[in-house]
Amino acid sequence: MYNSVAKLYQYPQWELPASNVIKSHSLVALSGYKDIINEKQCEISSLTSFNHYLSNYVLLDERFYQLLIDEHYKLNDCFSLENIDEDQLMLIEWDRTQCAMRNAELNGTRQHTFPPLDTLKHGDIIQFRNERLQFSLYIYQAKKGTFQRLLNRFQEYIKDTLNGLPPSTNCTTNDNSLYELILIQSLTEDGYGIPPLFNDAPLYHFKHLSYGPMFRWIYVQLFNTSMPIYDIVQKDIELKKQQPVYRSLVNEGGCLLDTLINELQDGEEMTIEDLNSFPQAYILVLSEVLTKLNTEWRIIDSNNYCNQTSSLYLFTKWIQELQ
Repeated sequence: MYNSVAKLYQYPQWELPASNVIKSHSLVALSGYKDIINEKQCEISSLTSFNHYLSNYVLLDERFYQLLIDEHYKLNDCFSLENIDEDQLMLIEWDRTQCAMRNAELNGTRQHTFPPLDTLKHGDIIQFRNERLQFSLYIYQAKKGTFQRLLNRFQEYIKDTLNGLPPSTNCTTNDNSLYELILIQSLTEDGYGIPPLFNDAPLYHFKHLSYGPMFRWIYVQLFNTSMPIYDIVQKDIELKKQQPVYRSLVNEGGCLLDTLINELQDGEEMTIEDLNSFPQAYILVLSEVLTKLNTEWRIIDSNNYCNQTSSLYLFTKWIQELQ
């Protein structure tokens, strides 16, 4: 799946339409449970992560492109409205220049606005902001029908969590091609975090797209021998079992540097606190530094955004199972 170099497609002038469409047509939004999750998350902590931006999985198809264009025209029409609230007015004013650029694009040939779907490859990135890799979404090439089956599984999971409360809406997705494309948010807002579904990519596969070191979050439960970095992870697990106290490769300010790192550089001391639960109760943060890899093991029991009931873990697990 990684036979070609990953490409970056940038559409910074489409940031506001993309933000609105992703919120309204993410998998969580289409499930019909978004409002219920928002209401119940304080009393059911396992729901918290489904309100996080990491749960924004979106089907990339022609309809998504049309939704972006429709949202643009809605925003364009807002310039002529008199009764808009202050927050909306600020967004509209901020978007004024970008809106004019979108109008100029759409007055040209439609097919040149966004890349044809059949030219997009697994691991390519679409970015809706022109700053580092912020607001980047990775393209996952999935088996036909994956998004709909993922949606169904998510609805059943939330229904069970809420003791049988049914969703407020139902949704079916278009399923006409041999495969489908799903947009998945980067792990961090700066865009340098590679989603776990792409842990099967070779080392440094995304390096040419980034000014800083890319990093991965690796769940050992979702790891398999076919992944190119499998041996690296296994060796590090055995090393940490023998030497649970180790140093990460960071500078004094806490930032990982993508420069020459030698064995004498002083990093932050880290400890595997519970060897009995290691590595199952930990997540590996693997940073692809220029001269060597930085490994850091973090316990995840108390982290609602990456534990085994989080959207990050469950969506990754379910999509892998559906392929």
